[in-house]
Order: sequence, then structure tokens, then C-alpha cells
Amino acid sequence: MGTIATLERIFWFDDQARRKRYPNARVLAERFELSPKTAQRCINAMRDRFGAPLEYHPSKRGYHYLDDSFELPHFQIGQEEILSLLLARRLLSSTSGGFISRDIERFSRKLITEAGGSGWRQTISTGFSPPPGPAMPRSAPIPSN
Repeated sequence: MGTIATLERIFWFDDQARRKRYPNARVLAERFELSPKTAQRCINAMRDRFGAPLEYHPSKRGYHYLDDSFELPHFQIGQEEILSLLLARRLLSSTSGGFISRDIERFSRKLITEAGGSGWRQTISTGFSPPPGPAMPRSAPIPSN
């Protein structure tokens, strides 16, 4: 589910549902040259992984949002990525800075903005332990050479 093509499908489907065009698996499959099963898996992933409140409308033969205020997440970040960022910030805090320090700090601010009011905001901004509760989704391990 992490490819650019998959994200393009999801964003397209989201836009169609948001505009009340009632997209369905057949239309998604035709638009992106997919099998109908792959298209349905994409729709299911929107509901299951991203929490999209999609509902099939039988008379319109397509999906719509039950909650118009729903927004797809801007990005997902795993625990390993947050820990890497915190480690890099810690290591670079003892140096004179430079462009890498500025880039990491800028990315940290973006991440804090995306974290909103969640406890992860404090974790990212201060480097303390993650908040109690369910863990963030783990990202796939990076193969080593």
C-alpha cells in the first residue's frame, strides 16, 4: 500500500467520493487499469487502514462519505522514523549546526504541526518517551545490504 500509484488511486477515489460522484471498484479499476479485486482492496484499505467513513450507496452504485469532514492522513510515520529523527536532533545539537541541522529542525517543525494535539507532539518536540496508549503503526523493516 505504500507506492505512489496506490496513493494516487486513494487520493483520486477520495476526491470523487468527496464530490459526490459515487465512485466504485469498477470505475477505479477502469481509471487505473486494475483488476476489479485490486480496486476493491484499495477501497477496503481506505476504510480499514485510513479510517475513511465510506459507505456503499446501492441506488447510486457507488461510495460516499458518511462524514464530510473526514480527511485522509497527510502521511504516516513509524516509530523507527521518529526515533531516527530524535537521535539525529540529539547528535546534531552538540555541533555547530549547518544545513543538515536546519533541515532536520524544519522537518521536526512540520512533524510537530502534523502531530496536532496528540501526545506524539511532545515526544517529537522534546525527545521524551512516547505517550502511553496504542503504538503508532510500525513501518516495514529496511533491508540491510
